[in-house]
Amino acid sequence: MLDLTIPNEHSYQQEIVDTTLAAFLSGDISRDQAMEEITNGWEKITDEMGREEQKTFYRTSLGMTP
Repeated sequence: MLDLTIPNEHSYQQEIVDTTLAAFLSGDISRDQAMEEITNGWEKITDEMGREEQKTFYRTSLGMTP
């Protein structure tokens, strides 16, 4: 698995995933709540950054043509 190499990667990984997983592992939220929070958080960031722009950055990071 490759690291996520797109703008604002920190927000996706550390702010959304790590925070949500900590809440899940401590029993504060359920599995379904964790999945929903991660999905909603990633969608919000992607919408703010521009979905097509993020796809282009990601494809380029994999050596693919945009």
